[in-house]
Amino acid sequence: MVLSLGTLATMSYLISSKSSTLFDQNLLSAARTIEQRLVVKKGKLILQMPYFVLDIMESTSGEKIFYRIQRNDGEVLAGFKGLKTPSVIPTGLEPIFYSTKFAGNQLRAVYLPLPQRGAQNNKHSFIILAESLQGRQSFTDEIVYILIIVTLLWIALSIISAILAVNKGLAPLQRIRSALIKRSAHDLAPLDQQVPKEVHELILSINQLMSRVRKSIEHIQHFNADVSHQLRTPLAEIKTLAELAREEPDKTVVKDSLKQIEDLTDYLSRTTQQLLSYAKTNKSLLDSSHLQALNLSQLCQQTAAKLAPKVYGIGLELAFIKASTEDIYIIGDPIMLEGLLTNFIENAYLYGVDKQKNNLGTICISVGCKQGAAFLQVDDQGPGIAPEHIDQVMNRFYRVDKKQKGSGLGLAIALQISELHQATMQLRNLTPQGLSVCVTFKETLVKPKS
Repeated sequence: MVLSLGTLATMSYLISSKSSTLFDQNLLSAARTIEQRLVVKKGKLILQMPYFVLDIMESTSGEKIFYRIQRNDGEVLAGFKGLKTPSVIPTGLEPIFYSTKFAGNQLRAVYLPLPQRGAQNNKHSFIILAESLQGRQSFTDEIVYILIIVTLLWIALSIISAILAVNKGLAPLQRIRSALIKRSAHDLAPLDQQVPKEVHELILSINQLMSRVRKSIEHIQHFNADVSHQLRTPLAEIKTLAELAREEPDKTVVKDSLKQIEDLTDYLSRTTQQLLSYAKTNKSLLDSSHLQALNLSQLCQQTAAKLAPKVYGIGLELAFIKASTEDIYIIGDPIMLEGLLTNFIENAYLYGVDKQKNNLGTICISVGCKQGAAFLQVDDQGPGIAPEHIDQVMNRFYRVDKKQKGSGLGLAIALQISELHQATMQLRNLTPQGLSVCVTFKETLVKPKS
């Protein structure tokens, strides 16, 4: 609407300017006609034009016509002596248009200098022809009035068209709104995508959001079920042991019960920590914007140094091999990757020991870059994993030996952390014995990003 009003104002100005120019040219043509009726006789200008011709001009145009024809000697050949000349008299023969007032009328006038025609000093002879402004004002007002009517009609049609277009365009959104209002709080199924292409991207975004919310809810539900499943039995055992110990007079039995409670408490602590780690590393809940360039070689070396006392304390050796002369940088989360390596090392000294042969051996950590991809590898010298189990041990709660204490979450957590870093994780048995766990990162940097 503002644009239409601005256009109307501009058009009104242009029409007024053009109509004024048109009337000025008609006024000049009439003055030229009078000029053609001037002749020189005996060295003087004479007007050979009946006065009624000027009266006809007035009646034809509908305007009041005033004129003044004056010789260079100051004699007025015809017209009104009081009709004023322009404030600045031209030195050449170019006509001048100007506004003036005469006999109570606002006039538009043209001053037309006349060339010398036989006399010595007639270069200052001139014709002034003026007309009232009512006609040209009426002409301009009529055109502007028509333009205003057309503009208002155009604005009205534009508003009506815009309202209809907006209502039609918003109709799919209204249907979506109604569909969402009618849904239950638990219905996170995708919305119907049979919508105009302008709304299609919005529907896709809403469906993606619903999918993420659904996955988050499912993750929370699974987490609650996992906590209930994993902690219910140990807590019941602890309660039973505590009740038995309270009523048991034999201190040896009480001491044994307390030892079992301590073991169960350690198991609960580790299981709870792993459940929380598994929940936190779910990629549907992770914001990847905080990932940063980090030195994988340095991170693994520092993590190995932290765990070395515990590894040495149970009789194992811990070796760190840097397979590349340069430090390897990747994009990742240092806390999660530290947890990943800790998980591998703990699994190695918990399950990677051949107890039957009393073979403790060495846990070897390797970091390097192969074919442009960084890798982190942990090898142990234990019995390895039977081929029928090796493809399933990365599933949550899967345990090869049901008799051993454990949650079956360690490798599942490691797999989630690997996937969050767009890395692949592989397990393979070594010859003659041992297990190798290797994580290969896709995005690898020789030097950190500045």
